[in-house]
Amino acid sequence: MKERIINEILMQMEPHINTENLRILESVIIKALYYVEIMKKETELSTEMDDNVYLLHLYETNVRKDGLSEKTINAYTSAMRNMLCVTDKNIRHITSIDIKFYLDKYEAKGNKPRTVNNERRFLSAVFTWFRKHGIITTNPVEAVPIRKEHRKPIDYLSGEEIEKIREACKDKRERALMEFLLSTGVRIGEVPLIQRDDIDREKGEILIYAHKTDEYRTVFLTDVARVHLQKYLEERRDGNPALFAGVRRPFNAVKEDGLRLIIKNIGDRSGLKRRIYPHLFRKTMATLLRMKGGSIEDIQLILGHKNPATTISFYSAANKNHLRQMHNQYLGVGA
Repeated sequence: MKERIINEILMQMEPHINTENLRILESVIIKALYYVEIMKKETELSTEMDDNVYLLHLYETNVRKDGLSEKTINAYTSAMRNMLCVTDKNIRHITSIDIKFYLDKYEAKGNKPRTVNNERRFLSAVFTWFRKHGIITTNPVEAVPIRKEHRKPIDYLSGEEIEKIREACKDKRERALMEFLLSTGVRIGEVPLIQRDDIDREKGEILIYAHKTDEYRTVFLTDVARVHLQKYLEERRDGNPALFAGVRRPFNAVKEDGLRLIIKNIGDRSGLKRRIYPHLFRKTMATLLRMKGGSIEDIQLILGHKNPATTISFYSAANKNHLRQMHNQYLGVGA
């Protein structure tokens, strides 16, 4: 009961104060009520559906305060709301049967197994939070099996395709961005946070913060990337500290959507009969490292993955060229 009152106050104050002050307020309330006993009235204050609204608001408020990104919060809560519309039940009463029923309907709409598994993962994240905070006793998603996925070969750029993309860059900013992504393998969402002064130009290193893993890691620039970044930065006349800025006033930092559009435009001009997207450079960098003998463990650290299975499955599995190299190295003529 005490925790519910604290959360009610925080939710009411959220529109009026910033995140940092919200954390301070929470701490003050907890201290003030520590030695206070609160008795619950016999009359229930909310209906079943009102309770769902309250619980989702409770979840959003707390995970936002804890630093979960808005993009992730929206994905998780959207999955929950869609599921609740189908099941029409209170969150506290949802069972694994309800989750299976919802995911079956979700798949029937034409969603592929990987998309269904993502939806399952979103739901599980929210139910896990509710379980950890004592709102439910078990996570119903845990009893729902993961769909079997038929993975396609890892998508990456060949040397010829990379050269065509280089030729399609129309200015120094485009070339610098393209070489930066290919060299560092950063997630596109990490780029807007990087500033010019973050670059150690002598070593060709950048310490970046990854919101996805809530950790720092160091990424590295090739000589080619360093040259083109330097040309781009020397050309700029704006005072924005961001590594990549707009070309028109007020020269704001280019956000994630803007960076995606730049890469798309380069791909359209390249003449390649395939989709060119930011993550493709991350996959290409990882695959090239693997083909040159890099270990999965090292590639995992460079990419900032917590789970090596992610690195193997989506970024740098041993492809035919790599296997041929290993075969020739150990079983070739004269071996």
